[in-house]
Amino acid sequence: MRKLLAKSADRGLLYLEEHTLHVVQAVEFFAAAYGVPLDVARNGAILHDLGKGHPTFQAMLIHKDTSQQEQWLQQLAGGEAIRQALRCRDLGKIPIHRHEYSSLAFLPLFPREQWPLLIDMVVAHHKSIVGDKSGRGLLDLLDGGDDEIFIEDHLEYFDDWAPAAEEVANHFGVPLVGMDRAMAEQALDFVLEYVDALPNDWSPARGLLMTADHFASNYKYETPKKTAELFKIPNT
Repeated sequence: MRKLLAKSADRGLLYLEEHTLHVVQAVEFFAAAYGVPLDVARNGAILHDLGKGHPTFQAMLIHKDTSQQEQWLQQLAGGEAIRQALRCRDLGKIPIHRHEYSSLAFLPLFPREQWPLLIDMVVAHHKSIVGDKSGRGLLDLLDGGDDEIFIEDHLEYFDDWAPAAEEVANHFGVPLVGMDRAMAEQALDFVLEYVDALPNDWSPARGLLMTADHFASNYKYETPKKTAELFKIPNT
């Protein structure tokens, strides 16, 4: 199975399973402090970046590394789709893509009863749901837009890269279900309906995943050691 990148060379060059491991390690430690069940918190960490497998995101990560691009294209899942995305970037035609929304297409890997809390964790772990200063929150992108186009953009070339993303989840014990495009579309339809109905456009568990993600991104392989130093009662 070909690999997927999570971080570019200038940000530590991590494969998706490596970064996911670090976030899982952090979120397992933080879950109790945020009052989120451990199994759901862990699943949210596994889910949160699967959408980075999208060719647009992979192209962004290797775009500057011109001397190694061909080598990356041979290693990464969906290589030809990534090549097309690189051509678009070279022409200045960069589509709007948010990896966290592509990640939510993989909700069918997890128990249905966990979906609402998983969405709360993942949907806004980088951008606010609405009114984000970037204009790229989920409801910002849908404002006056077409749901079908949004889903199409975030599932582009899905069959080329989804198996590799699903393998990452399986690495952490999530059963393989053989995700297909129809399942992914249905999941994103559920996400859009759920988020649109959220009171005050607020994602209650956002802070848990944001904390774990930022913590793990900063400390990487030192995450277990650094989490052990937290939440200690000082000796006064």
